[in-house]
Amino acid sequence: KGYAAYWFSVQGIPLPPDVLDKAQAPGTVDSTDAASLFLAAVWALDHDRSAESGPLVRRLEALGARQLGAGDSTLAGLTDAMVDALDGYRDLRAGRREEALRKFKAARPRIAGQWGEWIVNLTIGWWTAELLVDLGRPAEAVPYYESITNTPIAQLELGKVFEALGAREKALAAYEEFVNAFDSPDPELVALAEEGRQGVIRMKGLRRE
Repeated sequence: KGYAAYWFSVQGIPLPPDVLDKAQAPGTVDSTDAASLFLAAVWALDHDRSAESGPLVRRLEALGARQLGAGDSTLAGLTDAMVDALDGYRDLRAGRREEALRKFKAARPRIAGQWGEWIVNLTIGWWTAELLVDLGRPAEAVPYYESITNTPIAQLELGKVFEALGAREKALAAYEEFVNAFDSPDPELVALAEEGRQGVIRMKGLRRE
């Protein structure tokens, strides 16, 4: 539940705040699950709850130390990579964007696995893509969005990137793929679906010019 809830929020899918508060409550987070600790710490950072984020990061660091002490260097390395990514996220929130980008790029390839690890990897990839766009480097964001295949919203973001790059046919294809996936959106997703539809209209209009 915690994995999915935060992943939805990263994509801009509206969820009631209490859903994430309950899913990421420090008292309910499993201290043996690195991904849960990571996502709960991020949620706390998103809301400037340093009294929660600090202890969660320390629990994550302690988990990595226990894993290494038990001789599981693979799991320990994965957990340490999440700690590094959290450090990058703090940099991002503090405006140190280039430092955040460097840490995200270094941490993401070290985080692989199923379920929680996969969601953490996708989340860092999404942050990286958004950051590259914000830094005025949209072309570099393309492979990150293309690597995210479990949500059509990545196609909406790709459409925007290709449009900014002047790649009209690629933008149209991405917007159309998104719109087709959101053919009958839930009420809270109507605005996103309309954003994609407007993208299709713009690209088809430019094609006729």
